[in-house]
Amino acid sequence: MEYHGHHLELPLQHSPLKPVQKPRPPFYFGAPSGAPAALRRIGERADGWLPACLVPDYVDAETVPAQRALIDKFASAAGRDPSLLDTVMRVNVAEGTPSGRVADAIKSLSAETGIEHFMVESMSLPHVDAVLELVAELLMLVGRG
Repeated sequence: MEYHGHHLELPLQHSPLKPVQKPRPPFYFGAPSGAPAALRRIGERADGWLPACLVPDYVDAETVPAQRALIDKFASAAGRDPSLLDTVMRVNVAEGTPSGRVADAIKSLSAETGIEHFMVESMSLPHVDAVLELVAELLMLVGRG
């Protein structure tokens, strides 16, 4: 990379670091609206899907299986094996939500949708100690492994 602008000069840069994964790191796409075009892109191009929920306000286990079925259909039509597309549910936590409520949402979503991987968003928490506390509580409440 190199850039020569009016206010900024960046000499030619080279980074010998390459991704460990071959041929590249996996790409996961979201489809916040559940629009068929977004689900098609996931089926045709992505390595995985990132559906999302907001605990406690929006936890919708009913539409997830139908959306995943569409993704699988699009993947098959593109000559891809749908079973190779991972799903990771992004769990956004509203500020002040008790960890027990988050754990209950994760357990019910897993039971109702078959999703096994969850990513808990912690940006609403005020500091790293609160994040660590939430993680410890969720591991205890949901169970490890």
